[in-house]
Amino acid sequence: MKRNKERTFNMNGKPLSRTALFAVAITVSLLLTHIPQTVRAQDYGHYGGIIPLNRLIGGTITDEVHFIEYTFTGRAGQEVFITLQAAGYGNLDPYVKLRGPDSTVLEEDDDDWDDHAWSTRNSFLRHRLPANGAYTVTATRYKEHNGSSAGNFLLLVTESDPTVAYYGILSPNQDIIGAISDKIYGVEHTFSGRAGEEVIITMEKFTGNLDTYLYLRGPDGTVLEEDDNDGPGRDSQIEITLLQTGAYTIHATRCEGRYGRSSGQYILHISSGSYSSRQGGILRPNQLIIGYIGRSLNSVTYSFDYTGPLDRGVNAAIRTQFSGQFPNLELYDSSSNQLGIFIPISSRVGMLSCAHLYQTGEHYIKVTVSRKGYYTITLRHPAYAR
Repeated sequence: MKRNKERTFNMNGKPLSRTALFAVAITVSLLLTHIPQTVRAQDYGHYGGIIPLNRLIGGTITDEVHFIEYTFTGRAGQEVFITLQAAGYGNLDPYVKLRGPDSTVLEEDDDDWDDHAWSTRNSFLRHRLPANGAYTVTATRYKEHNGSSAGNFLLLVTESDPTVAYYGILSPNQDIIGAISDKIYGVEHTFSGRAGEEVIITMEKFTGNLDTYLYLRGPDGTVLEEDDNDGPGRDSQIEITLLQTGAYTIHATRCEGRYGRSSGQYILHISSGSYSSRQGGILRPNQLIIGYIGRSLNSVTYSFDYTGPLDRGVNAAIRTQFSGQFPNLELYDSSSNQLGIFIPISSRVGMLSCAHLYQTGEHYIKVTVSRKGYYTITLRHPAYAR
């Protein structure tokens, strides 16, 4: 029996010629080639918001989120300096891009940072803006979605080559990580204080050979206290009773400031009054959080809002700064039911595992360690929490 050949027909029911079929194939090929990048599976990122000039912004790059985009409003002829540096735990190899108002990549950099005292893998851009409009800064890693590095970063966009950066407002009992180098040898933080309030400010070296130094200025700009080595080791610490209500400024730097030779990352901690426990803020999936427990503080509690199905579980990992801190994690729901089990792996590392959550809404993870020190905690679970 003779078979009919398969044919392709046009809208009028007539078979297409070979030339027409070839044109269709070329058109489909071009369409597939020009699928927008935003829908490709390998692009996992999010929008970090508007970045203020001259202010440090912190973030985290992981395999799940391998880029974060920020925007700022620029002027034609304005010169901007953009620095992206690794911060805290991890092996992040930073990579930064600058896009113009029409989304064209104006400049990008991998390792152009010129201060090699404590890190040689940071990124730096200097660019004169061609037009008025909204510009986009992309913080990512080398090779982006094909890269293998991950960790925290600090991003700074300024109008001039910075030597002192502003980090932002600190809350009591909050831990902040920053960096001191020959390029940026001072970072300023502010907090609101009350007359009669007792505060303790600690600046501890985290990486490098940093010799820390602290200044505290009052609401009128007067230097109230300064310290080099009153903390443990070569770390700095200020203990003071505030005399007036207002905005106070902490200047974190190194010994000898501009003329100093040390550099590295630091963790800044401010505590207010006497306390044995505190709230540590919100945990988000795959975000590395740095915390501190010491003095009279016994525990820190974090929260996350679970909105997903009840047949899913969560787990969290903790790692401490020193051996012998023996960390512990406890998971509770909003009804104070304790969930999951904690599995100690070593005297520094442990994991909380919970196979099933029994209700949606607020959940809490309580951190305790046996002695003073820093720790990192990461929450890992399906994307049903916020």
